[in-house]
Amino acid sequence: MTHSADYLLQMVRQIAANQPKDFDDETNAQRVASHLQRFWAPSMLADFREIPAEQLDPMMGRVAELLGKSA
Repeated sequence: MTHSADYLLQMVRQIAANQPKDFDDETNAQRVASHLQRFWAPSMLADFREIPAEQLDPMMGRVAELLGKSA
């Protein structure tokens, strides 16, 4: 893994924290996944997919599913 799991998870938390509060959890997860697909390098996405499911909170797990990882 090129990027540390802690670093990537911190970034995902920051992105999620900046989502509008009036969206439901699914919409927020979709918006975060979309952001990652648009702005993260392929190596960062690959490293995020390698993070064990146990280290992901429910929102991150849903983001991982949306990005093609079965968490």
